[in-house]
Amino acid sequence: EEALVGMEAMDLVVEPDRIMLREKMILMLKGQSTYPFEYRILHPKSRSERWVRGEVVSSLHNGRKSTLGYYSDIDTLMMQNIMDSLTGLYNRRYILQLTEQVLDNAGRYNHPLSFIMLDIDHFKTYNDTYGHQEGDKALAKIGAVVKRVIRKVDIPGRYGGEEFCVLLPETCMKDARDVSLRLMHSIENETLDSDLARGLTISLGLSEFKNGMVLADLIRDADKNLYAAKSMGRNRMVY
Repeated sequence: EEALVGMEAMDLVVEPDRIMLREKMILMLKGQSTYPFEYRILHPKSRSERWVRGEVVSSLHNGRKSTLGYYSDIDTLMMQNIMDSLTGLYNRRYILQLTEQVLDNAGRYNHPLSFIMLDIDHFKTYNDTYGHQEGDKALAKIGAVVKRVIRKVDIPGRYGGEEFCVLLPETCMKDARDVSLRLMHSIENETLDSDLARGLTISLGLSEFKNGMVLADLIRDADKNLYAAKSMGRNRMVY
């Protein structure tokens, strides 16, 4: 309890998830209903992450409208439903769900938003040469690098196979390019565990939210640019 003195509830929410929580509060204050959602909180002493399921509800106090929140622990099965077990990133279903929520908010309040799709170059050859076990090690290592390199506000996910994505809330294309360059250089310079494995590179396609866009548009633009990056020789980004 002493560790909680002087702290606000939002201080315990992991930074990328605060955006979603604030959106729920805004919607509730505007009279729109919300629904339960999953997010992460930090233990006040150990600072370890814990998954919880929460909901925001409206309340009237002395004639003033306010929001109340409550949460409960998520069991292991729920965590497995939203996480990719190999990389420790969000799985495709959940990262797209989060992206759609943040995209709606960007359109409603005219906020910037960018999206990165990245793909490991020549990964099939890597798998065929060193075997699937080494391929899995490489995927896990790259997932760890992505988490380490991106900013606290960014939200990474495994899109499928050797393809990853990063949601960048409140981010213009210039800043998204900076994040992408750090990812490229960090992964290219990463030493993999296997003595046999050569360094891997990635190709990236970037997209930026424009008014009227829906989720499919954002992904289409990023995917188109990713294809262009690979067609131009790989180990580069296109935006």
